[in-house]
Amino acid sequence: MMHFYTEMEGWTTLFSDIMVGDYDQESIKLIFEKPIENGFAHGELMLPDMTWNKQLSMTEDDVFYLEQYALDNSPLIWELSREGNGCLQ
Repeated sequence: MMHFYTEMEGWTTLFSDIMVGDYDQESIKLIFEKPIENGFAHGELMLPDMTWNKQLSMTEDDVFYLEQYALDNSPLIWELSREGNGCLQ
């Protein structure tokens, strides 16, 4: 399930519930979207790896800004995601 996080500098940020993969590694998907002239710029970034699954109509500046934004906000995003899963006590 995806959850709204913020709107900042024209970008809307969504985050997923915590996903558990191989070797019980936890991850969260961040989705960034911004309206542009002919549609949307879109990106999907995985935490904690900081790897991009998708980048559509994004500039290098967008990628740099969003990576820094994700790093700065990742502690709160993890906490919110844990709350959504009922894991935070």
